[in-house]
Amino acid sequence: MNTIDTREAGGCFCRSRDRFEREFIRAKNADAKLYLLIENGTWEKAYAGKYRSRMQPKAFVASLTAWLARYNCQIIFCEPATTGKLIREVLYRELKERLEVMECPQAITDS
Repeated sequence: MNTIDTREAGGCFCRSRDRFEREFIRAKNADAKLYLLIENGTWEKAYAGKYRSRMQPKAFVASLTAWLARYNCQIIFCEPATTGKLIREVLYRELKERLEVMECPQAITDS
């Protein structure tokens, strides 16, 4: 899970785009499930340009939605106070789902 705030997000899609994209390409090639958690943001703020970046709202939203499609990335917006709880919850659910899938074939062969 990659956690950034809206100011950093603008930089990741502008100045650091090549490095940022390489990280996502590596994760995609490793069949990793990708989450991008953006603090202090919402889709409404992205569309309205209410973030600290020179990136135009249309370009920012286009980059975010391209990442959704290109890297099968889940984009989650939240407030900083929620970040830790949300990361814990996502990791817990991911692990729980994977463990249940691992147990399922065994249960089928036992019956």
